[in-house]
Amino acid sequence: VKHKDQISQRKKDYNKEHPEKQRERSKNYAKTHRLQAYVNRKRMTDRIRKEVLTHYGNGKPACVKCGYDNNLDALALDHINGNGAEHRRSIGRTGYSFYAMLKREGYPAGYQTLCSNCNTIKVKENNEHKSRYFDQLKEQENGKGN
Repeated sequence: VKHKDQISQRKKDYNKEHPEKQRERSKNYAKTHRLQAYVNRKRMTDRIRKEVLTHYGNGKPACVKCGYDNNLDALALDHINGNGAEHRRSIGRTGYSFYAMLKREGYPAGYQTLCSNCNTIKVKENNEHKSRYFDQLKEQENGKGN
């Protein structure tokens, strides 16, 4: 087992020192093993997503409001302050890259795991569903009234 760990560490070190060669090997593998590359990518994406939802679900992949935990696909990461779309646009990350960024940054505060129902209720109760043009339209309406 120790020998296997040493070989694994040498491979990791080599890949860090030669990122262009690692990228080339990855591209070639993806071309010649399309299905397996897809399966590997999906497995990694699901694992990271579950880790993030577990962290923001207070230690388990479940809704922090109602406790729903039957289906991971029905859970979502919620921006507590309600600025999710704006935040994702500003950083240019969604999906897997967003989850990976949160993990890499040590799980910053300001997020929670919610089920689809609780998330929809929160959005409506807090009026978070307005489009980015809502404020512009309001200003135009107020300007016309004066």
